[in-house]
Amino acid sequence: MSWLPRSAQLFDLFRGPGFTLLGVGYRLPPVPASVRSHRIHDRAARETYGRGLFLVRPDGYIGLATHDLADVHAYLATVGPAMREVVRVPAGR
Repeated sequence: MSWLPRSAQLFDLFRGPGFTLLGVGYRLPPVPASVRSHRIHDRAARETYGRGLFLVRPDGYIGLATHDLADVHAYLATVGPAMREVVRVPAGR
């Protein structure tokens, strides 16, 4: 199975406001509805990036790389509200 459809680019997954969680070689755990999530299970991607959960901030930077879902929730609880203000994400998004 391919990593992304031929017409898509990795950047397309991050487009728009809000956080994006990538599960590389991992099943996607439950996350808040405001967090977009994508499972990537391509062998080349695992070899390049390693297995894990990668949380991409609204500004496009990697905010967190982990193997533990608890880290994702703790990061969002701590940094999420501050990032909403920085990028002016509408409340409830």
